[in-house]
Amino acid sequence: ELVRNRVLEIASPGTTLSVVGGVTVYIDFDIRVYIKPNLNLIEKDSIQNQIKTFVYSSVESAEATGQINLTNISNFIRSRVRSDSIIGIGKRTNGSIFEKVYQRKSDRFNSLPEYKEEIISPIIALEENERIAFGIVNVILEEGDLWVI
Repeated sequence: ELVRNRVLEIASPGTTLSVVGGVTVYIDFDIRVYIKPNLNLIEKDSIQNQIKTFVYSSVESAEATGQINLTNISNFIRSRVRSDSIIGIGKRTNGSIFEKVYQRKSDRFNSLPEYKEEIISPIIALEENERIAFGIVNVILEEGDLWVI
């Protein structure tokens, strides 16, 4: 509403001004969680929901800085998610809980083709015209021994 009022203030006769919402950046996460065997569906759903909630809240708080630090989010989630049913989270090779992270960009009017790109860097920097939106958080539960991997 404020932006629309400001545009009306500066508009002059014969001039057409358009305000666009910028580019929406969707962040998609694949997270592998190693769990003890024989958990029931309620226990599995609880683990998945707990991890998704932490991912969403971490991304939401990181948006204010214009930068999403995946290492900080990974460390935050490792320190907060507690369950006797979880053997481990993520890959042992890079210390991140994220198996894969992708970003998808689209504009409000879908005039730009949406594309999906894998994020390799631990930091996602948003441009001035970009805003974050919640993408897909895919929590993959895998039963078994973490040391076999």
